[in-house]
Amino acid sequence: MKKVILFGVSGNLGKEIAKELVNQGYNLTVVVRDENNARALS
Repeated sequence: MKKVILFGVSGNLGKEIAKELVNQGYNLTVVVRDENNARALS
C-alpha cells in the first residue's frame, strides 16, 4: 500500500484529491489547521 501525506484537506480541492487517493487504495495522513474541520472529514 502506498502512503501519502496530504496538506490542506479541509479545502474543496483537497477533499476531492483525498477522495480520489482513497479510491485508488492509498493510505492517507492528512494535515489541517483547524481540528473542527478535520472532524468534518471523517
